Amino acid sequence: MEPNYHVQAGSGLVETWSTQQLSYDPHDWRRTWRDELKVELLSLGRDGTGNRSFLAARFESPVRDYACDAENVLVCLGENEQRLATKLRRIKRARLWLYAGFLYVAALLLYQVVTG
Repeated sequence: MEPNYHVQAGSGLVETWSTQQLSYDPHDWRRTWRDELKVELLSLGRDGTGNRSFLAARFESPVRDYACDAENVLVCLGENEQRLATKLRRIKRARLWLYAGFLYVAALLLYQVVTG
């Protein structure tokens, strides 16, 4: 069976290809591909002092029927995960407050019915 993707790194270069587009929140084999690509990109340009060098990325595709935000998909991999995690925490917190408000209103209504 042919692989769905390939990541190759060496001499300050990371090259990758795949059979499908890398999405913002990948699942299945694309998550593994993204994680391998992230490791290789983060290892680029590090010297003994821990400094990083300039990163240039190029996206090529024979498919022209969709718009692709290559910068966000290829370069901001970690930032997107952090943004999604932050949004998820906010949604969970909002649900908790909504539930607490519902319980408060229900308690007030029950009090009104009992004291009548």
